[in-house]
Amino acid sequence: MNLLLIENNPEFSSVFEPYFHEYGHTVVTVFSAQDAALAVASWRPDAILIGCPHPGLRQAISGIKLEPALGSLPLIVLSCNPDDRQDGAAAFIDKSALLSDMEKQILKAAGVRA
Repeated sequence: MNLLLIENNPEFSSVFEPYFHEYGHTVVTVFSAQDAALAVASWRPDAILIGCPHPGLRQAISGIKLEPALGSLPLIVLSCNPDDRQDGAAAFIDKSALLSDMEKQILKAAGVRA
């Protein structure tokens, strides 16, 4: 699998890269969402990994989603901190996907679009 790693800390990327290589993955590491957009001009990843903490995580993920070459790719937030994972999910997941069917029905009955 071709993995695009967005990691602004070279020490962390030096830990992640060998781990993914060991399991047979090809890894290209960049340091920002802007660099990621440039990298895919010449190389097509299968998934994007973003290391946390990452300054401006929500903005970086929003920028990735807007890039035609990146927006449809799976994006995985790498963090031990639950708040980072939650921020990543909040920036990436369609909020209507988080609602139960019952909640969607209630909102629909109230005239609110989920």
